[in-house]
Amino acid sequence: MNLKDYGLKILLSTLGIPDFYCPYIQSQDAKLELIAQYLKGDLIEQTSQEPLSPKVNILLNEIETNLKQKLPNNIPYIKKWYWPNWKEYAFTISHDVDKITESRAHIWKIRKRFSKLDVLKAILGISNPYNNFKLYAKLEKQYGVRSSFYFLTDEYDFKKITKEIRVLKENKTDLGLHGGFGTHNDSDKLNYEKKKLENILGASIFGLRQHFLKFDFPTTWEVQNQANFLYDTTVGFNDKIGFKNGITFPFFSHDHNIDLLPLIEIPLIIMDAAVWSGLQLTEETALQMIQQIRDLIKQYNGLLTLLWHQCTLKMRGGRIYQDVLKNIIEESTYVTNGTELAEWWYARAEFQIQTSSKNEKLLIHLSNPRNIQNLGLKIEFKEKIELSSTSSNIQLIQKTEKDFKLTFINGNSGEIEFTSV
Repeated sequence: MNLKDYGLKILLSTLGIPDFYCPYIQSQDAKLELIAQYLKGDLIEQTSQEPLSPKVNILLNEIETNLKQKLPNNIPYIKKWYWPNWKEYAFTISHDVDKITESRAHIWKIRKRFSKLDVLKAILGISNPYNNFKLYAKLEKQYGVRSSFYFLTDEYDFKKITKEIRVLKENKTDLGLHGGFGTHNDSDKLNYEKKKLENILGASIFGLRQHFLKFDFPTTWEVQNQANFLYDTTVGFNDKIGFKNGITFPFFSHDHNIDLLPLIEIPLIIMDAAVWSGLQLTEETALQMIQQIRDLIKQYNGLLTLLWHQCTLKMRGGRIYQDVLKNIIEESTYVTNGTELAEWWYARAEFQIQTSSKNEKLLIHLSNPRNIQNLGLKIEFKEKIELSSTSSNIQLIQKTEKDFKLTFINGNSGEIEFTSV
């Protein structure tokens, strides 16, 4: 596949529009190729200079605006909404499990990172400030969050956290792999670690993040795809926050031939280590910055991803995690974990829209092979038109003379009928 075709595939799947619009997008070849270059990792030098500029989203919006203008009057603009139940933007949280304990000597050495009470409890052997699984579970249950935890396979004794893993499972937490060194470009090593972790957890795993964000475009995607992962969430900055690939949405990865892979990349936007070590923000300014990033992403109806390491919850900086949840999560937020997000994005992409016309009536036929639920559909007309009927599994949410919002609630198929006025 060439750059333009890959960019086109990303455009169609991200905007959620049917491929019968392709003839009206042909004049956008340069922008489609630029989208592909950003996602391929060819332009990271540019995104590093302007990390808070979602360059791909800007290009997508420009192409969408041009497409709407070019469509003939008798062809409506139809798109699938990005998130369930018309949520304004999405928020997914993950925790890399780099360590679960440290020696008393080490805790004493870095005692300024913890409260005096936590240091005292650690020295006396009362509690372990590096084991925060249950506290995360309690906080996330309080705020209605189901996050993802990514585990290394050879760095700690899983027998010491048996109860903690049980609590995570009870909370329906997404458990995944934190790929060790050398797994990002070696399929045998990655397969070995995946199978090992599945045996330890007694469950299948679907997602991963590479340790230290080790990543080679597109080799790492190919290796991960060969190991049958559903998604990866490695691509992000180590030393800053922002959009390494210039995009605020999940996207389908590709191989060396630039052919689409079923593996979905969930871009990493904010990592706690980058906030404290790279940007050296205070707790107050960090919270303000996270809210500003949230507001920016909301403008594009995008995805905010947050990595908060398992071991940092009681450390200076990391302890603002509850404040982050309190200030970020809103009624308009789709809060989910990595696996649920990837499954949604995959099912949304598979949802098919077709149209036909008969006797001044427009029929929109919907096919739902992956049983997605509560998918919004936005339909815009240049001419005045009336909604005649819908299948019983489709709900009208809002209408104007030329704009309709509907929700496909469930089922394998559906139909919407409009009549010209």
